[in-house]
Amino acid sequence: MKRVSVIIPNWNGKELLAPCLDSLYRQEFDGFEVILVDNGSDDDSISFVQKNFPQVRIIRFEENRGFSAAVNAGIAASSSLYVALLNNDAVVQPLWLKELVGALDANAEVGSAASKILFFSDPTSVNSAGDEFSWFGVAYQRRLTRGDADHFDTPRYVFSACAAAALYRRELFEKIGLFDEGFFAYHEDVDLGFRAQLAGYRCLFVPTAIAHHKHRATSSRVPSLWFYLKERNKYFVLIKNLPGTLLFICLPLIVFHEGLCLLKAVLRGYPVSYAKALRDVIRDFPRLLRIRSQIQARRNVNNAYVRNLMRFKDPIWIGFYKMGSWIGK
Repeated sequence: MKRVSVIIPNWNGKELLAPCLDSLYRQEFDGFEVILVDNGSDDDSISFVQKNFPQVRIIRFEENRGFSAAVNAGIAASSSLYVALLNNDAVVQPLWLKELVGALDANAEVGSAASKILFFSDPTSVNSAGDEFSWFGVAYQRRLTRGDADHFDTPRYVFSACAAAALYRRELFEKIGLFDEGFFAYHEDVDLGFRAQLAGYRCLFVPTAIAHHKHRATSSRVPSLWFYLKERNKYFVLIKNLPGTLLFICLPLIVFHEGLCLLKAVLRGYPVSYAKALRDVIRDFPRLLRIRSQIQARRNVNNAYVRNLMRFKDPIWIGFYKMGSWIGK
Protein backbone atom coordinates (compact mmCIF):
# COMPACT_ATOMS: atom_id res chain seq x y z
CA MET A 1 0.00 0.00 0.00
CA LYS A 2 1.28 3.47 -0.85
CA ARG A 3 1.88 5.88 2.02
CA VAL A 4 0.29 8.83 0.18
CA SER A 5 -2.62 9.23 -2.23
CA VAL A 6 -2.40 12.42 -4.26
CA ILE A 7 -5.87 13.47 -5.37
CA ILE A 8 -6.31 15.88 -8.27
CA PRO A 9 -9.79 17.22 -9.09
CA ASN A 10 -10.21 18.16 -12.75
CA TRP A 11 -12.77 20.00 -14.83
CA ASN A 12 -11.85 20.70 -18.46
CA GLY A 13 -8.22 21.10 -17.50
CA LYS A 14 -6.54 19.13 -20.26
CA GLU A 15 -4.03 21.90 -20.96
CA LEU A 16 -3.07 22.01 -17.26
CA LEU A 17 -2.61 18.31 -16.59
CA ALA A 18 0.72 17.62 -18.29
CA PRO A 19 2.81 20.09 -16.26
CA CYS A 20 0.97 19.15 -13.05
CA LEU A 21 1.47 15.39 -13.46
CA ASP A 22 5.00 15.74 -14.82
CA SER A 23 5.97 17.63 -11.66
CA LEU A 24 4.45 14.90 -9.48
CA TYR A 25 6.39 12.15 -11.18
CA ARG A 26 9.62 14.06 -10.59
CA GLN A 27 9.14 13.89 -6.81
CA GLU A 28 12.00 12.76 -4.58
CA PHE A 29 9.49 10.54 -2.79
CA ASP A 30 8.35 7.22 -4.19
CA GLY A 31 5.57 5.93 -1.98
CA PHE A 32 2.56 7.59 -3.57
CA GLU A 33 -0.26 7.02 -6.01
CA VAL A 34 -2.16 9.57 -8.08
CA ILE A 35 -5.95 9.64 -8.34
CA LEU A 36 -7.54 12.00 -10.86
CA VAL A 37 -11.22 12.75 -10.23
CA ASP A 38 -12.83 14.21 -13.33
CA ASN A 39 -15.92 16.42 -12.99
CA GLY A 40 -17.63 15.69 -16.29
CA SER A 41 -14.98 17.21 -18.57
CA ASP A 42 -15.72 17.42 -22.30
CA ASP A 43 -12.21 18.48 -23.40
CA ASP A 44 -10.61 15.01 -23.74
CA SER A 45 -8.92 15.27 -20.33
CA ILE A 46 -9.57 11.58 -19.66
CA SER A 47 -8.19 10.27 -22.93
CA PHE A 48 -5.15 12.53 -22.59
CA VAL A 49 -4.31 11.13 -19.14
CA GLN A 50 -4.99 7.53 -20.18
CA LYS A 51 -2.60 7.89 -23.10
CA ASN A 52 0.19 9.88 -21.47
CA PHE A 53 -0.04 8.91 -17.78
CA PRO A 54 -1.47 5.38 -17.69
CA GLN A 55 -0.34 4.90 -14.07
CA VAL A 56 -2.89 7.47 -12.88
CA ARG A 57 -6.12 6.06 -11.40
CA ILE A 58 -9.17 7.83 -12.80
CA ILE A 59 -12.57 8.38 -11.23
CA ARG A 60 -15.07 9.94 -13.58
CA PHE A 61 -18.28 11.86 -12.85
CA GLU A 62 -20.85 12.45 -15.58
CA GLU A 63 -21.37 16.06 -14.46
CA ASN A 64 -19.51 18.75 -12.54
CA ARG A 65 -20.17 17.95 -8.88
CA GLY A 66 -17.68 20.46 -7.54
CA PHE A 67 -14.33 20.38 -5.79
CA SER A 68 -15.61 18.95 -2.51
CA ALA A 69 -17.39 15.98 -4.07
CA ALA A 70 -14.40 15.25 -6.29
CA VAL A 71 -11.82 15.13 -3.52
CA ASN A 72 -14.20 13.18 -1.27
CA ALA A 73 -14.51 10.53 -3.98
CA GLY A 74 -10.74 10.33 -4.20
CA ILE A 75 -10.36 10.03 -0.43
CA ALA A 76 -13.00 7.28 -0.31
CA ALA A 77 -11.25 5.36 -3.11
CA SER A 78 -7.89 5.41 -1.32
CA SER A 79 -6.54 3.73 1.79
CA SER A 80 -3.19 5.43 2.36
CA LEU A 81 -1.98 6.87 5.67
CA TYR A 82 -1.79 10.36 4.17
CA VAL A 83 -3.94 12.16 1.60
CA ALA A 84 -2.49 14.96 -0.52
CA LEU A 85 -4.69 17.37 -2.47
CA LEU A 86 -3.33 19.13 -5.52
CA ASN A 87 -5.03 21.47 -7.95
CA ASN A 88 -4.68 20.64 -11.63
CA ASP A 89 -3.41 24.20 -12.16
CA ALA A 90 -0.48 23.70 -9.76
CA VAL A 91 3.07 22.52 -10.36
CA VAL A 92 5.13 21.22 -7.44
CA GLN A 93 8.85 21.23 -6.79
CA PRO A 94 10.66 17.87 -6.44
CA LEU A 95 10.83 17.98 -2.61
CA TRP A 96 7.17 18.98 -2.16
CA LEU A 97 5.75 15.64 -1.07
CA LYS A 98 8.83 14.53 0.86
CA GLU A 99 8.79 17.69 2.97
CA LEU A 100 5.06 17.48 3.72
CA VAL A 101 5.25 13.81 4.72
CA GLY A 102 8.31 14.48 6.86
CA ALA A 103 6.46 17.24 8.70
CA LEU A 104 3.52 15.00 9.59
CA ASP A 105 5.79 12.10 10.48
CA ALA A 106 7.67 14.34 12.93
CA ASN A 107 4.67 16.05 14.54
CA ALA A 108 2.01 13.72 15.92
CA GLU A 109 -0.26 16.59 16.99
CA VAL A 110 -0.46 17.97 13.44
CA GLY A 111 -3.41 16.82 11.33
CA SER A 112 -2.58 18.72 8.16
CA ALA A 113 0.32 20.50 6.47
CA ALA A 114 0.17 23.64 4.34
CA SER A 115 2.49 24.25 1.41
CA LYS A 116 4.26 27.43 0.41
CA ILE A 117 2.27 28.26 -2.72
CA LEU A 118 3.82 30.77 -5.11
CA PHE A 119 2.19 32.46 -8.07
CA PHE A 120 3.13 30.59 -11.23
CA SER A 121 3.34 33.89 -13.12
CA ASP A 122 5.54 35.46 -10.41
CA PRO A 123 7.46 32.92 -8.30
CA THR A 124 8.87 35.70 -6.11
CA SER A 125 5.38 36.27 -4.69
CA VAL A 126 3.31 34.15 -2.31
CA ASN A 127 -0.19 33.05 -3.25
CA SER A 128 -0.68 31.29 0.11
CA ALA A 129 1.45 30.41 3.11
CA GLY A 130 -1.46 28.77 4.89
CA ASP A 131 -4.74 30.34 5.96
CA GLU A 132 -5.61 32.35 9.06
CA PHE A 133 -9.01 33.29 10.50
CA SER A 134 -9.84 36.90 11.35
CA TRP A 135 -11.96 38.72 13.91
CA PHE A 136 -13.98 39.91 10.90
CA GLY A 137 -15.42 36.41 10.62
CA VAL A 138 -13.57 35.40 7.45
CA ALA A 139 -10.43 33.51 6.57
CA TYR A 140 -7.56 35.01 4.61
CA GLN A 141 -4.40 33.69 3.02
CA ARG A 142 -1.08 34.52 4.64
CA ARG A 143 0.79 36.78 2.23
CA LEU A 144 1.93 40.39 1.92
CA THR A 145 2.30 41.95 -1.53
CA ARG A 146 4.39 41.27 -4.59
CA GLY A 147 7.92 40.01 -4.01
CA ASP A 148 7.20 38.61 -0.54
CA ALA A 149 8.41 35.02 -0.99
CA ASP A 150 11.44 35.40 1.31
CA HIS A 151 9.21 36.59 4.18
CA PHE A 152 7.66 33.13 4.58
CA ASP A 153 10.59 30.80 5.20
CA THR A 154 9.85 29.71 8.78
CA PRO A 155 7.67 26.74 9.77
CA ARG A 156 4.77 27.73 12.04
CA TYR A 157 1.31 26.70 13.03
CA VAL A 158 -1.46 28.23 10.94
CA PHE A 159 -5.23 28.04 11.02
CA SER A 160 -5.71 25.80 7.98
CA ALA A 161 -4.11 24.64 4.75
CA CYS A 162 -5.01 25.86 1.28
CA ALA A 163 -6.25 22.71 -0.46
CA ALA A 164 -4.63 23.72 -3.74
CA ALA A 165 -1.55 21.91 -2.37
CA ALA A 166 -1.84 20.28 1.06
CA LEU A 167 -1.38 17.05 3.00
CA TYR A 168 -3.79 15.50 5.54
CA ARG A 169 -3.75 12.53 7.87
CA ARG A 170 -6.45 10.00 7.00
CA GLU A 171 -7.16 9.85 10.72
CA LEU A 172 -8.36 13.46 10.56
CA PHE A 173 -11.07 12.61 8.02
CA GLU A 174 -12.11 9.58 10.05
CA LYS A 175 -12.58 11.78 13.14
CA ILE A 176 -14.24 14.92 11.71
CA GLY A 177 -15.64 13.79 8.35
CA LEU A 178 -14.82 14.71 4.77
CA PHE A 179 -15.17 18.02 2.92
CA ASP A 180 -18.67 19.52 3.02
CA GLU A 181 -20.13 18.93 -0.45
CA GLY A 182 -22.68 21.67 0.14
CA PHE A 183 -19.89 24.18 -0.49
CA PHE A 184 -19.37 22.90 -4.08
CA ALA A 185 -16.09 24.85 -4.24
CA TYR A 186 -14.19 27.54 -2.28
CA HIS A 187 -13.75 27.81 1.50
CA GLU A 188 -14.37 24.08 1.93
CA ASP A 189 -10.72 23.80 3.01
CA VAL A 190 -11.21 26.52 5.64
CA ASP A 191 -14.34 24.74 6.88
CA LEU A 192 -12.42 21.46 7.19
CA GLY A 193 -9.55 23.28 8.89
CA PHE A 194 -11.92 24.92 11.39
CA ARG A 195 -13.54 21.58 12.22
CA ALA A 196 -10.07 20.08 12.63
CA GLN A 197 -8.98 22.84 15.02
CA LEU A 198 -12.14 22.39 17.09
CA ALA A 199 -11.31 18.67 17.32
CA GLY A 200 -7.76 19.46 18.47
CA TYR A 201 -5.81 18.91 15.23
CA ARG A 202 -3.23 21.55 14.41
CA CYS A 203 -2.04 22.67 10.97
CA LEU A 204 1.63 23.26 10.19
CA PHE A 205 2.98 25.52 7.46
CA VAL A 206 5.94 23.83 5.73
CA PRO A 207 7.91 26.45 3.76
CA THR A 208 10.15 23.88 2.07
CA ALA A 209 7.12 22.22 0.42
CA ILE A 210 6.77 24.53 -2.57
CA ALA A 211 4.07 24.63 -5.24
CA HIS A 212 3.51 27.08 -8.09
CA HIS A 213 -0.14 27.94 -8.72
CA LYS A 214 -1.71 29.27 -11.90
CA HIS A 215 -4.08 31.36 -9.82
CA ARG A 216 -7.75 31.16 -10.89
CA ALA A 217 -6.94 29.21 -14.05
CA THR A 218 -10.29 27.42 -13.67
CA SER A 219 -12.44 29.92 -11.76
CA SER A 220 -11.73 32.74 -14.22
CA ARG A 221 -13.90 30.91 -16.76
CA VAL A 222 -17.00 31.64 -14.66
CA PRO A 223 -16.20 34.75 -12.54
CA SER A 224 -19.77 35.40 -11.38
CA LEU A 225 -20.01 31.85 -10.03
CA TRP A 226 -16.65 32.28 -8.31
CA PHE A 227 -17.86 35.48 -6.61
CA TYR A 228 -21.18 33.93 -5.56
CA LEU A 229 -19.57 30.83 -4.04
CA LYS A 230 -16.92 32.80 -2.16
CA GLU A 231 -19.51 35.15 -0.65
CA ARG A 232 -21.94 32.38 0.26
CA ASN A 233 -19.42 29.92 1.60
CA LYS A 234 -17.68 32.34 3.95
CA TYR A 235 -20.96 32.41 5.90
CA PHE A 236 -21.28 28.66 5.76
CA VAL A 237 -17.91 28.47 7.55
CA LEU A 238 -18.86 31.11 10.11
CA ILE A 239 -22.30 29.74 11.00
CA LYS A 240 -21.12 26.14 11.29
CA ASN A 241 -17.96 26.63 13.29
CA LEU A 242 -17.38 29.84 15.26
CA PRO A 243 -18.31 29.34 18.95
CA GLY A 244 -21.32 31.41 20.05
CA THR A 245 -19.51 33.70 22.50
CA LEU A 246 -16.88 34.64 19.92
CA LEU A 247 -19.55 35.08 17.26
CA PHE A 248 -21.28 37.64 19.47
CA ILE A 249 -18.01 39.50 20.14
CA CYS A 250 -17.14 39.56 16.44
CA LEU A 251 -20.57 40.71 15.27
CA PRO A 252 -19.76 44.47 14.86
CA LEU A 253 -16.64 43.63 12.83
CA ILE A 254 -18.59 41.09 10.75
CA VAL A 255 -21.20 43.74 9.92
CA PHE A 256 -18.47 46.24 9.01
CA HIS A 257 -16.77 43.71 6.76
CA GLU A 258 -20.05 42.87 5.08
CA GLY A 259 -20.46 46.53 4.16
CA LEU A 260 -17.10 46.37 2.41
CA CYS A 261 -18.19 43.20 0.62
CA LEU A 262 -21.31 44.97 -0.66
CA LEU A 263 -19.13 47.81 -1.96
CA LYS A 264 -16.85 45.26 -3.59
CA ALA A 265 -19.83 43.60 -5.29
CA VAL A 266 -20.99 46.92 -6.72
CA LEU A 267 -17.52 48.01 -7.86
CA ARG A 268 -16.80 44.70 -9.56
CA GLY A 269 -20.21 44.35 -11.17
CA TYR A 270 -21.54 41.42 -9.13
CA PRO A 271 -24.55 42.79 -7.20
CA VAL A 272 -26.81 39.98 -8.44
CA SER A 273 -24.31 37.29 -7.40
CA TYR A 274 -23.96 38.97 -4.00
CA ALA A 275 -27.74 39.06 -3.48
CA LYS A 276 -28.03 35.42 -4.53
CA ALA A 277 -25.32 34.45 -2.02
CA LEU A 278 -27.14 36.15 0.87
CA ARG A 279 -30.45 34.62 -0.23
CA ASP A 280 -28.97 31.14 -0.16
CA VAL A 281 -27.37 31.68 3.25
CA ILE A 282 -30.83 32.55 4.63
CA ARG A 283 -32.39 29.57 2.86
CA ASP A 284 -29.77 27.14 4.23
CA PHE A 285 -29.68 28.65 7.74
CA PRO A 286 -31.75 25.88 9.44
CA ARG A 287 -29.56 23.16 7.88
CA LEU A 288 -26.40 24.98 8.92
CA LEU A 289 -27.65 25.29 12.49
CA ARG A 290 -28.25 21.53 12.65
CA ILE A 291 -24.71 20.87 11.44
CA ARG A 292 -23.38 23.49 13.85
CA SER A 293 -24.93 21.75 16.84
CA GLN A 294 -23.17 18.51 15.88
CA ILE A 295 -19.80 20.20 15.39
CA GLN A 296 -19.96 22.14 18.65
CA ALA A 297 -21.04 19.03 20.55
CA ARG A 298 -17.84 17.26 19.43
CA ARG A 299 -15.57 20.22 20.19
CA ASN A 300 -12.42 19.32 22.16
CA VAL A 301 -11.01 22.84 22.67
CA ASN A 302 -12.25 25.84 24.65
CA ASN A 303 -13.04 29.39 23.53
CA ALA A 304 -9.61 30.62 24.63
CA TYR A 305 -7.94 28.20 22.21
CA VAL A 306 -10.09 29.42 19.31
CA ARG A 307 -9.62 33.06 20.30
CA ASN A 308 -5.84 32.65 20.18
CA LEU A 309 -6.13 31.38 16.60
CA MET A 310 -7.88 34.55 15.39
CA ARG A 311 -6.09 37.54 13.89
CA PHE A 312 -6.88 41.27 13.74
CA LYS A 313 -4.03 43.46 12.41
CA ASP A 314 -3.02 41.43 9.35
CA PRO A 315 -6.51 41.25 7.79
CA ILE A 316 -6.93 45.03 8.20
CA TRP A 317 -3.71 45.66 6.28
CA ILE A 318 -4.64 43.14 3.58
CA GLY A 319 -8.16 44.57 3.39
CA PHE A 320 -6.92 48.08 2.68
CA TYR A 321 -4.55 46.75 0.04
CA LYS A 322 -7.35 44.81 -1.67
CA MET A 323 -9.77 47.72 -1.48
CA GLY A 324 -7.23 49.88 -3.24
CA SER A 325 -6.99 47.33 -6.06
CA TRP A 326 -10.82 47.12 -6.37
CA ILE A 327 -11.13 50.90 -6.62
CA GLY A 328 -8.22 51.00 -9.06
CA LYS A 329 -10.06 48.59 -11.36
